[in-house]
Amino acid sequence: MKTDYSRIFYNKYFGLANRNIEVRMKNGKIIQGIIIGFYRSCDDDAIPCITRWHIVDEKDKMCFGTDSLGCMTGQIIKQKEIASVKFFDDDTTMNFN
Repeated sequence: MKTDYSRIFYNKYFGLANRNIEVRMKNGKIIQGIIIGFYRSCDDDAIPCITRWHIVDEKDKMCFGTDSLGCMTGQIIKQKEIASVKFFDDDTTMNFN
């Protein structure tokens, strides 16, 4: 059975007090910020359960993903493109293989 890293990531992330993270993408790009939303797959049995994450800078966490003009802040990243996530709350790293 294939591991659903998105579900493991979701459970760990939303259990933290400090939600600042560093995401390392498979292409080498590093994104720091806070998750403010996510996209679930349509099929409850699909892996991954969460297909995309909406991540913003910490200063934008209360903006609900839009700026004063209504444009999206932050970026949407695909679950399958994440290599690892570093959690600043407990100084751990989750690797996605």
